[in-house]
Amino acid sequence: MIKIETTTEKLESKGGLALAGKLAQKIGLTSVSSGLLAGAGTIIASLYALLVQGNSAFEDASALRGNRFFLESLGLTTSYAKETIRLYLEKLIADKEAVLNQLRLCVAALILRAKVHGIWIQGRCYIPVDIDTSPMDNRGSRKEGVTYYDNFMIFLYGFR
Repeated sequence: MIKIETTTEKLESKGGLALAGKLAQKIGLTSVSSGLLAGAGTIIASLYALLVQGNSAFEDASALRGNRFFLESLGLTTSYAKETIRLYLEKLIADKEAVLNQLRLCVAALILRAKVHGIWIQGRCYIPVDIDTSPMDNRGSRKEGVTYYDNFMIFLYGFR
């Protein structure tokens, strides 16, 4: 027999946030900086954490405001309101090349630390790859500044 219980309490999904936070700290995501904005790494890490939890809207940041588990998982001391995140991201646009270069270095640090093991099948080595994309076609949405960003390249060095 299945018993269903109801509650009025807010249920939160914590799945993977602690692991994602450790990963963000190890690759230096929280230390991304900008000459135009103090706390750029906090903003970027907060957005990363939202995406890890399956949230892609600024409004979801309000639910994490003051959440101790969220802050401790990412090693942050503060969390920002959705309006502040939006405002700070607009400021970061002016410094986007410097920020993107730092993010590329963070991703490269992650890849270089990963141990990639091939699977040998009939004398050929295959590398398992798991790619999860979130395509967003905004061409007809009239959103300001929406473009495809296809220059982000990651190079793997030293794999044989």
